[in-house]
Amino acid sequence: MAATGGKRGRPAPAREEGTRARLLEAAVRTIEEAGADAVRVRDVAAAAGVTYASLYHFFGDREGLIAAAQAERYERSMLWVTDAFTEGVRRCRDQQEFRTFCRHTLNQVFDEGNARNRMTRINVLGACQNKPVLAARIADAQARINATLAEIFRGPQLRGWIPAELDLIMLFGLYNGQLNGRVLIEVGPERADGRAWDRIAARGVLAALFGEE
Repeated sequence: MAATGGKRGRPAPAREEGTRARLLEAAVRTIEEAGADAVRVRDVAAAAGVTYASLYHFFGDREGLIAAAQAERYERSMLWVTDAFTEGVRRCRDQQEFRTFCRHTLNQVFDEGNARNRMTRINVLGACQNKPVLAARIADAQARINATLAEIFRGPQLRGWIPAELDLIMLFGLYNGQLNGRVLIEVGPERADGRAWDRIAARGVLAALFGEE
């Protein structure tokens, strides 16, 4: 995420970027371990090794820090997905390889091993209720994620591997909704067998992606 601070139009000095990053990391760690209610300005500043005045400089107040940390958690939970898509799509030489890659990647992202990442996103989304600053940050984060994934698939679309009329932003809005929605069969002490869910969800995404009914 971009650092703030410094004069308008100029990048923040490296020292300021490091200070902001340490504060953000300390806040993320606190939320991961004990929840957002446990975030204390002085404790976060002490953990980051800076004065608490620095926190107000970068984030405005405690709520601004929490909003930034929650947005960071949300985006981190999706980072590996965008990296996997970027590298995999780059290697595809034709439409058949692209189709195979998409099926394989959907199986990976729906896997139960990624349940923690999904739960993180649901946790952050739930925290948005009655918190417009946080809600706006998460909306921005999701828009960036959708746009990043759409741009990765722009090349295959230009090559004619997927329909030219397909709105890729909306496709990945649908995809992310399905991905996060898997939490509904993962909560509780007795988890359902998710293989049937995976097949149905993947079929829907692939049908939209390749224009198949």
